Amino acid sequence: MNKIRVVVGIPTEGHTQAESLNCLWLHAFHLGKYQAEHPEFEFHFRASGRMLTAMNRELIIADALNMNADFLFMIDDDMVFRQDIFERLYRHRVDVVAALAFTRNPPHLPVLYQQHEG
Repeated sequence: MNKIRVVVGIPTEGHTQAESLNCLWLHAFHLGKYQAEHPEFEFHFRASGRMLTAMNRELIIADALNMNADFLFMIDDDMVFRQDIFERLYRHRVDVVAALAFTRNPPHLPVLYQQHEG
């Protein structure tokens, strides 16, 4: 059986808060249980850090491409999220899907951008 290869990428600048780190550990444990229940999945974890987040993302993307991953699931190191987020996003069965994220500092606005030209 061909496995569905998923790279879980975590770009970090090295300032991970304890709440986020705990959430990431719990998520890794959850995905291990999910993989045991759904053997068609194969999860690979990639963390990159100590440089600008955009550069970290590019390194993780390169790793995913090199290993011929079917999906890339990227989570920033400052996020707190539901443990079933991968399954919830995967259920959409589309090429690109993202959760709604909010800014770190009050008033915690949604991270949405609009392109006016260019």
